[in-house]
Amino acid sequence: MLFRSEAEPREAVRSHRLAAPAAAQREAARHAGAELLRGRLCRWNDDYVYEISLLRHDGKVMHVFVSARDGLVIEGAPRGYAQK
Repeated sequence: MLFRSEAEPREAVRSHRLAAPAAAQREAARHAGAELLRGRLCRWNDDYVYEISLLRHDGKVMHVFVSARDGLVIEGAPRGYAQK
């Protein structure tokens, strides 16, 4: 689920005590050895996940998912994820 406004993700991070977006983005880039393009907070099922887009050294874009609860990289796509 995407948020309806730019303020909603910030409110969710604060009210649910989620990992900071910048920390999640750094962890994803470090984990993949790639350059950060963008990140967004998404809600999947009953949890929050950061979807981080990264640029690999071969020029291909990849997506890494980071748990917004603990800031750890999720191996594979979160359950229920359907890329659009």
